[in-house]
Amino acid sequence: MELFPAIDLRDGKAVRLVQGDYNQMTVFSDRPEEVALGFKEQGAKILHVVDLDGAKDAALANFDTIEKLIKTTGLFVEVGGGIRNEASIDKYLSLGAGRVILGTVAVSTSLPVFLIPLHTLPIRNLQSYFIFSAKKSLFLCKYILFPPYNIG
Repeated sequence: MELFPAIDLRDGKAVRLVQGDYNQMTVFSDRPEEVALGFKEQGAKILHVVDLDGAKDAALANFDTIEKLIKTTGLFVEVGGGIRNEASIDKYLSLGAGRVILGTVAVSTSLPVFLIPLHTLPIRNLQSYFIFSAKKSLFLCKYILFPPYNIG
């Protein structure tokens, strides 16, 4: 089993929400990159990052903070939150994100879009995409393959 440490971002800070409630938030650090470096010192190679502001507002609200995490840690960073279109995906991949996670868009887009054979999608690097949906994860993920994991 491989564990991925996670950092949730709100207003550029490393936080945790209580049961997803934005009004019940604990701030762990004003410097998320230091938290990430702490994970790296403990042996982490992959970092899971969620832009909570982005998830709420459908924007790349913590882009600068995520850029700092990618550039200062040297970790493989997978990022999610607020990513609703290919332009946002490309922006994160160009920045150096190792993987982009799609959540809301995976369930708000009509399902047949995700059933098209992957090689026909207008996406250049399919290995960098992980489509996740809490409600339909087993169904959606079985069509996505990315190293070193085979989901489904």
